[in-house]
Amino acid sequence: MIMIPIIAISNLINGVIAGMLAGRIFLHHRKTHTDEHETTIGAHYFVALYSSLAAMWLLYAVPGIFVSNITTITFSQIVGNVFVYITSIIAVQIVFVSINKKFLGIIASTIILIFGLVYIFGERLYALQYIEVVSSPYVYWHPNSPPWLAIMTGVTAMFGTLIFIATFFAYGLYARGNSAVFSRAIHLAGGMTFLLSASTLYFIFSNSGGLVTTTLASLFGIIGLLVMLRGIQY
Repeated sequence: MIMIPIIAISNLINGVIAGMLAGRIFLHHRKTHTDEHETTIGAHYFVALYSSLAAMWLLYAVPGIFVSNITTITFSQIVGNVFVYITSIIAVQIVFVSINKKFLGIIASTIILIFGLVYIFGERLYALQYIEVVSSPYVYWHPNSPPWLAIMTGVTAMFGTLIFIATFFAYGLYARGNSAVFSRAIHLAGGMTFLLSASTLYFIFSNSGGLVTTTLASLFGIIGLLVMLRGIQY
């Protein structure tokens, strides 16, 4: 009987879409901003954000689609989790660059970096391989390491996304007299809210690798990217 790696397939779809959206932002921005001296940091940060999410999802798509070796699967999933920390750093950088508080961005990024290093150390310390779970006709893999590592990753993602959501939601309310600015800010906050829901489902409520919650997390993730795209000025 052929087993279907359903979670890996959904992550593959997400990764491809996120990569395509990153490419769209980059190419559209380059086409419409031909002056090489023009400030492009905002668009570049969002290209980095979408690219990091694409890398994360594509790494999550490795099991059952590209490889079946459990050691390779474990390594790819750990590196995928590292991209969660990278994505969180990019998200807080977007926030603090936008409000011209780069020093606060450095502090927040350093906190996330420290947790990322703790995660890597924890995975190295326990060195436990992922476990294959068969729920016919589906197959997926979940971590065998202590739950606190997944929970810490989820909490760190929540830290970055909540800063992002709160800042742009507040900015949208502050600028509600300007419909264009209000719309962009609310779409950014709303899209990141979906991403927050995705990380919460995946890392906290689904730290055992539950099929339904992991699939929902994947769906919420791509909805978040599409909603947030409407708020990016590129």
